[in-house]
Amino acid sequence: MTLEEFCSTPHIEVPGLTPHRSVFDRHLEPLSLYRGIQFRMTFMLTAMHMLRQEDLMCVLPRKVVSLINQTHNKSVYELPFEIPPLRVKMACSPAFSDCDFYDWLLPHMARI
Repeated sequence: MTLEEFCSTPHIEVPGLTPHRSVFDRHLEPLSLYRGIQFRMTFMLTAMHMLRQEDLMCVLPRKVVSLINQTHNKSVYELPFEIPPLRVKMACSPAFSDCDFYDWLLPHMARI
């Protein structure tokens, strides 16, 4: 898929929990390119239903796509550009410093 095809295809956006522009849109803006966002969905399941009904595109994490394709055979395309690694911060309460679950969870979260 070319960058032009990516931008000209109607998109569904599932913004997530942050009101900020997506990493995709931040990449496209300096090139004066914009995704054709037709719908903004609060819930990913609603977006998945719309993808079955319409000729739309939705940018999703690879793990989500692999789960979806176990039950719905959808076309999958690589992004036509590289995105920088995302930086994620974690904060843990000292109240849980002796919690076995946290000891197990934190290395797994850091690996993701």
